[in-house]
Amino acid sequence: MRIKIILAVVLGVVLIGCGDSKYTKETKLKHLKDDAFQAFYGMPEYNSNNDFDKKVNELVEAVMQENNIPQELKQNFTNCIHYTLWSKSPEVTLDIPIRSCVGDYNNNILQSTIYFNPSFVMGNFNTFDGSNALVERRVKDIMNDSGSYKHIKTIYAVRGSENPQNVTITTEFSGKNAFGGVVKHRLQVKLDSNGKVLSAEDL
Repeated sequence: MRIKIILAVVLGVVLIGCGDSKYTKETKLKHLKDDAFQAFYGMPEYNSNNDFDKKVNELVEAVMQENNIPQELKQNFTNCIHYTLWSKSPEVTLDIPIRSCVGDYNNNILQSTIYFNPSFVMGNFNTFDGSNALVERRVKDIMNDSGSYKHIKTIYAVRGSENPQNVTITTEFSGKNAFGGVVKHRLQVKLDSNGKVLSAEDL
């Protein structure tokens, strides 16, 4: 019995150690998106000290060296990877965003375009019901009775070409008004890359 327990512990340690310690060109975007959710969901404000960003940054450094991309373009190249990550199918690999951003550098697009990094906001989407934790917090702050909040539907658009760049989130929800009646609301919120509310408008 004792031997079985020891073997189980050893096997568990081995299996835990077999997880992806870093991202490669073969890593599926689904894996990165799941990691962004694990790193950011429910975080009240962006903090760069997280495993997701560290692993992306390690990959970026390797790709930049391989393609002779200068260090002064590192932030923009990193943002390009993040931006492209969320616009592609989760079933494709990291090679797709990498080739796209390296291509932008080779064609002098990276040097003249400011890329938007939506990963923190996108990592705050609930993978089960589609709500966004950052927007949900905002909604509850302004509700008459936050305990009556019920999410109905949420849609979003990553708008890297707008000024200012943002993730525009439109959410439908219900809640009790001052008279105790349940009413539906539709709210559009624009968030910057750090999750700061740029605007909020009733629709």
